[in-house]
Amino acid sequence: MLRDHAVPVAFAFESELFSVLADFVKACKGNVRGLPTEMIAGWVPMIVDGAFVTSQTQFDNTWSTDRTFKKLEASGILSECLRCMAVPQEQASVDARDEMVDRIVTAIVSCPSLLRKKFKEGEPCGDVVLAILDGKDGHTNTQAFVTKQLQGIVQSLRSLDAAGTKT
Repeated sequence: MLRDHAVPVAFAFESELFSVLADFVKACKGNVRGLPTEMIAGWVPMIVDGAFVTSQTQFDNTWSTDRTFKKLEASGILSECLRCMAVPQEQASVDARDEMVDRIVTAIVSCPSLLRKKFKEGEPCGDVVLAILDGKDGHTNTQAFVTKQLQGIVQSLRSLDAAGTKT
C-alpha cells in the first residue's frame, strides 16, 4: 500500500510540512472535544506511518527509528497523530488503521530515549496519551485496540522508569 509510494521525508521535514500539518490538524476541530474530522483523523496516522516506513526503507542511508520519531515529535505531528488514532473509523478502515497504529506504537516503544523524554507527563506526547486514557482528550468511544496500544506506551515508560534505564 503506502510502502509502494515513497514519501519524500527529508524534504517534508526541511519544508516544515509536518509542522504545518500538525497546525492544520489543530485547526480542524470537528467537535467540542477538539478533534479533527474522521477523514482527517484517518489520514494523519497514515502520513506518519508512511514517513516512518519510508525513513526506514527508501534512503541510501536510512534513518534510525529514534531519529525519525524525534523529528516527528519535534514537528508536533506525533502528538496530533496520537490524538487522531483515538478517533473511531468506519469498520472498513479499522484493520488498516490498526496495522499502522501497531507499527507506530511498536516503533515508539523501541526508542527508550524518546519514550523517557517525550512521553512523560508535562510533554505534549505524554500529556496526550494520559489525557486520552483518562477520558479527558480524544474520542469518548476510543476503540479497544487503540486504548490497549496507548496503555502499552505508558506501561513501557513505567517499566523503563522502574528499571532505572539510562538514556
